[in-house]
Amino acid sequence: MLNDGRLPSPFQIYGVHTATTLIPILGHILVEYKNLPLAGIYAPYLIVPLLLAVKAATTPILFPKSEKKKKVH
Repeated sequence: MLNDGRLPSPFQIYGVHTATTLIPILGHILVEYKNLPLAGIYAPYLIVPLLLAVKAATTPILFPKSEKKKKVH
């Protein structure tokens, strides 16, 4: 699994877990404190993992193998 350039499950699990953890945190910050700057600081920790999970779910090969040629001495 590690050599074929595809690791969708761990990325999806991480992305969804992080996003579902941050949704209540951001909701609490916005509702209780009405603090937009603080929510803005936390927003990338929601957006980036969600994008990672979506990319892992929609891309067949996340890390294509490089086509480096071996040097011949």
